[in-house]
Amino acid sequence: MWYTKLKTEILAARDGRQQALNEVLARGEEVTLFLSLGIPGGNKRPPGTQRLFHWARQSLMAAYPQLRELRIGGDALGPYSLLAGPVEPHELKRGCVELESSFATSRLLDADVYTANGDAVDREALQLGQRSCLICEAPAKECIRLSRHPHAELVKKTDELLRYFSD
Repeated sequence: MWYTKLKTEILAARDGRQQALNEVLARGEEVTLFLSLGIPGGNKRPPGTQRLFHWARQSLMAAYPQLRELRIGGDALGPYSLLAGPVEPHELKRGCVELESSFATSRLLDADVYTANGDAVDREALQLGQRSCLICEAPAKECIRLSRHPHAELVKKTDELLRYFSD
């Protein structure tokens, strides 16, 4: 029963996030940034997530002061923020990748960048390598698709990474 409830909440959160993103993209800003966390497991708010998210948000807003925060919130997937402004999309994506790669815990960040016409700017467009798995050095997408690592191992690694930001 709890699994069905969690699944319903997560699907509703995804729908809500997509709606919020669509509303911001419709404004036609030069760039839109959707900042969130990629926390594996059912608990999307283990200790440290709020502080990590706040640190990332503040870091990006300091590095790109022309970005305006249009929405900040939280849902079953955790905290998120939508920012937009006159920043070159590829430059912003490079900065986001640098932040995501700055230290082990920042790998839990998910910073999606969109152009004025709604196209995602991904790592491939910048000729950057794929995001690596939390457990091994293989591409994260591959490990997720193949269920290469036990769920408990991913949660344990996430908790270890978040210790730096825990109270």
